[in-house]
Amino acid sequence: MHQPFADSILVLQRNFTLPDHWIGRRTVVSFAAAGPAFYLYVNGRQVGYSEDSKTPAEWDITRYLRPSVNLMEIRLLCNSTGNLLEDNIPVGGITRSITLYSLPSIYISDLRIDATLDTSDYLTGRLDIMVDLSREVQGGSVEVEILGRSTRKALRPGDWFVSLGPEVGLVEPWSDTSPSLYSLTVRLIDATGRETHRLVKYIGFRRVEIRQGQLRLNGHPLEIRGLNRIEQSPLGGQHVSRDEMRRTATIFKQLGFNAVRTLRHPPDDYWVHLCDSLGILLCLQPTLCPSDATLLDDSRWLNPVLDRVVNLYRRYRNHPSVVVWCLAADGLTGRCLDDAYRFLRSKDPSRPILAPSLWSPRATDIASPPNPSPALLRRYLKNIPAHLPCLPVMFTPTAGSLDDFWQLVREEPRLSGAFLSDFQLDEMAPILSSFKQHEN
Repeated sequence: MHQPFADSILVLQRNFTLPDHWIGRRTVVSFAAAGPAFYLYVNGRQVGYSEDSKTPAEWDITRYLRPSVNLMEIRLLCNSTGNLLEDNIPVGGITRSITLYSLPSIYISDLRIDATLDTSDYLTGRLDIMVDLSREVQGGSVEVEILGRSTRKALRPGDWFVSLGPEVGLVEPWSDTSPSLYSLTVRLIDATGRETHRLVKYIGFRRVEIRQGQLRLNGHPLEIRGLNRIEQSPLGGQHVSRDEMRRTATIFKQLGFNAVRTLRHPPDDYWVHLCDSLGILLCLQPTLCPSDATLLDDSRWLNPVLDRVVNLYRRYRNHPSVVVWCLAADGLTGRCLDDAYRFLRSKDPSRPILAPSLWSPRATDIASPPNPSPALLRRYLKNIPAHLPCLPVMFTPTAGSLDDFWQLVREEPRLSGAFLSDFQLDEMAPILSSFKQHEN
């Protein structure tokens, strides 16, 4: 167990009392984002430690609670080993919500949903669901309902998980132009037939693949008209309100953009839900942006790197808007990222992985040279492996106009578009009209 550093700061101290109907159940506290690192104490006892400042941290605090008034303390650290992986992220604090919630003693602890399309027509939905439970059961069942159809699978004594593949049939595919979502309900039923836990998710059926050097969505070549987004607010600093996120996403769509790459760290969960419903394609990055790039070539940092990549994958794997994983900040390489690529590829073969701003593609499914001119891109495409699509993720139309670049996108099948370097509405005004006219 980590010991508090001398420069830890008491950030929050709050009393709370459990509602009567929570007695006998599990109590969980969730921090959506806090950092650079922090310790959690409940009633004077250390519960846990986290140093991934933009990834949710959760703990079951049931055994630390009293039947009367409880005291929760969060001690923020100014420095930690995690800072070395986040040197390009401003010092934060508690930048997203804290939630206290209740669960039954046996509950659905994890849900992996693979909602894809049959390649024979790209209209027939295929659904594979893995349901993990908090502990082994002595019977009961898991029921899945979608499109008015129910599938139930029995649980044997000692089971911890169950896999289901319900029939789906024809669906409306999810895409940036038609973000069709379906309600999926998963129920845990005990041996007496009583429902003990229920989860409702909104899923989209879509298929992302690379074929003949092209990045494709639902069988069609994908054209990325993207932006890089840092989660910052002129009003709240690192805390961005839901209203601001809704306005930003709406502006992006109105201007003709169809994709966003999240810079430096994962976004707020609400932003990903917005992108699911509005049809914004996402390229997500874990909190990996060290100023000392040699750390990523040091095997001692492999576990912290993998931990952040796994957190990203598990948090957002069920969202249809997430079409590409981005391993780290621009221009970073190293053996740790090579291993992270292999791990993520084995866990999620349904999405390509991108290593940005590399002239020599390494541990990536998509080539992404740093801010190239159209002329340089033409030569670059001739020198990289033919199976790799190309997607610049920090593009600034300085060496040639955006019209020149987009003409090249039309001419080169492997060039899948680009993410513009930043969203500053006043600075981008001269080029937005040009970008808008290329919208499909």
